Amino acid sequence: MTVEQTKKLIIPILFAATFGWTIYYILSYDEFYKGEELARLRISVNNKPQYYFDGNTKNSFYSITAQKYINDFRISIGALEIITKNDTFRNQLEEIKSGDTITLEIRNSDLKLLNKHENIRIIGLATIRSKLINPFEVKKIEKINKKENMFFNYLILFGLVIFITRTLIKSKTQK
Repeated sequence: MTVEQTKKLIIPILFAATFGWTIYYILSYDEFYKGEELARLRISVNNKPQYYFDGNTKNSFYSITAQKYINDFRISIGALEIITKNDTFRNQLEEIKSGDTITLEIRNSDLKLLNKHENIRIIGLATIRSKLINPFEVKKIEKINKKENMFFNYLILFGLVIFITRTLIKSKTQK
């Protein structure tokens, strides 16, 4: 393929990549809480909440299991950030033990997942002593995180455009 042929393909490829990246973000960030209606569940906890960290904070979470439900209720993303950045909240969460009753707030749309071996994301959580996770704060944190992620990814894409353009210019001037 000649330099001229490559140049003609660059703009459509970059346009397609940008479009694809945008669609990916629109679809994949459904996991972010955007203020949807919430349902409250009062549950009795089976075991102490377990923290899972695989070296990547995006995939880290606290897991809570409950009596009467086969689901794994998870504190992740913005809710996890609230817990991990506040030692008091983290200590209160880790003090929860088997038999304790807590109130969870989950998306209304997740109600259909109850007792279906699905992970359900916790948007709000309260113990008898205090409210540990406020859905309003989760929404605020996740809105910021989403914007930062999109900015970072578009910055990478822009860097690729500059790199490819400079490479083409250099190859053309060397001829």
